[in-house]
Amino acid sequence: MNLCIDFGNTLTKYFVFENNRLIDFSPHFPIQFLPEIKKAIISASGKIQPETEKILKKHSIPFIYNNHNLKFPFSIDYETPTTLGPDRLALVSGALNKTEPPCLIVDAGTCVTYDFIDARKHYLGGAISPGLTLRYKSLSDYTASLPLLPVPDDNPALIGKSTRSSIHSGVYNGWLAEAEGIIRQYSKQYPGLKIIITGGDGERLAKSIKISIFAFDKFLQAYGLNEILNLNL
Repeated sequence: MNLCIDFGNTLTKYFVFENNRLIDFSPHFPIQFLPEIKKAIISASGKIQPETEKILKKHSIPFIYNNHNLKFPFSIDYETPTTLGPDRLALVSGALNKTEPPCLIVDAGTCVTYDFIDARKHYLGGAISPGLTLRYKSLSDYTASLPLLPVPDDNPALIGKSTRSSIHSGVYNGWLAEAEGIIRQYSKQYPGLKIIITGGDGERLAKSIKISIFAFDKFLQAYGLNEILNLNL
């Protein structure tokens, strides 16, 4: 079995794979699988929990850290690879596990990341912007009188008729418009482009945008980490 660990900006997630099939997902270390875990990978966009490393070392489980120095199923053409987030490396690896490029991977989480890999399997880069919850929080944190609102269950109306509905219209609809606009620009420039959406708000985004996509995959990053682990250890 493989153990893939993601220390994200908001959550920590543990994924257990057997024969390249995801069999368990948990926010806690999967102690029940310890006797069968043969190798592990740690990917840290957020803070690493030292206790996890201690458990792996105690049980003599070999592990690696996901970073740009590893082998990947693609070439990295990013100008500053040392600053390239491990989550983005995993997402592109996961996309290539699902389909052939060119691909644009949209990860709608704490941040919204856009990652592009061309038909030659060259990772060229993309974009990073604030995620949906972060946009609501920033609007409240950096103004004197605007309230912090929860993300609405349904798509808000275009025209806000109160302060609250105006915030929802601007934040939520702006989030959608950004994603649709960027996807359209990439699709125009790269015929045959496949759009894969993932992330904590990915399902919401996939259902809300008015653009056809290739797939929504909740566990795209996990499959990418498993791919990287198998290539390197």
